Amino acid sequence: MSERDTHFFEFAKLLVTELERQGFLTPVYGAYPYTLISRFAYDLVNHTLWHSTPAGGSTIKKYQGMTIEEITQHIPDMTTWPEREQGVADEEKEDPPPGYIELRTWDENGEVD
Repeated sequence: MSERDTHFFEFAKLLVTELERQGFLTPVYGAYPYTLISRFAYDLVNHTLWHSTPAGGSTIKKYQGMTIEEITQHIPDMTTWPEREQGVADEEKEDPPPGYIELRTWDENGEVD
């Protein structure tokens, strides 16, 4: 397995757990797409760095002199959700920002659940 397959594996496990808890994901043949999610997370970080890091290099001291790939590899895996989101009931959360789109599910009659 490559760095891309494993670097954000703990994040992949968090996401799978949350998707399953909310009913959006069930295992296929007893397996979850951990590696696939880890790859997508790695690619997203790499993409973000390519489009946000100045041409002269990172302005963050500990990343200065590193390539985008090296910086991506030094970003730690996400092993827990941010504190402010844990245990917060939906009605206690702040209002979503303008333009926010809520994911919804529909029943067989096309009605929102």
